[in-house]
Amino acid sequence: MESVLSGKGLTFSVELARQGGKNELSAQLEVLLLTLFMGLGGNAIKCAATFKPQTIISMMRLKERLNDAGFSGFWIPEHGYIVRLGKARQIFLSADNSANVVGATAHILLEVDESQDVSKEKYTKEFKPMGAATNVTTVLYGTAWDDATLLEEVSGRTELSAIFAMTGKRWPTITLIIGAMWRAKRSGWGKVIPYS
Repeated sequence: MESVLSGKGLTFSVELARQGGKNELSAQLEVLLLTLFMGLGGNAIKCAATFKPQTIISMMRLKERLNDAGFSGFWIPEHGYIVRLGKARQIFLSADNSANVVGATAHILLEVDESQDVSKEKYTKEFKPMGAATNVTTVLYGTAWDDATLLEEVSGRTELSAIFAMTGKRWPTITLIIGAMWRAKRSGWGKVIPYS
């Protein structure tokens, strides 16, 4: 959170086993950030290796979590690939090599889901520049396969990245922390202190 709110532009990689909670973690983070930026505005961008089904599943999960958080009727779908809450937008794009995605700007966060399946070239030429002018924080989610993937390349740059590799036993703790941070901000309890 500190990297996002302070414009540090750090890159994080989150490696979890299949069905380990990557999409849930991402959706919780998106709800928190949309809430924090709903008055200020800006775009968060999330891409996945395919639009259908991966990106669509991410959109559905975000909408469900927004409803769970009490925002039913407040968030607005736009153009079939954007979810807006107030002035903040979560944009969902495909990272398939044939997808035309240039032109979008990430002000809040850049996320890459299933990054082990995203082309390094596509990420470097088309997605990473989306946050260059804003020094946006980037989070790559995925499952470790081999050393040749985008996820492993980013994870290997430890001087530039913070790496989170969690087991299923730690996931409930992380969910509670993100939920508490979001509720604190939404309730106006004061400054949100990031978990460290």
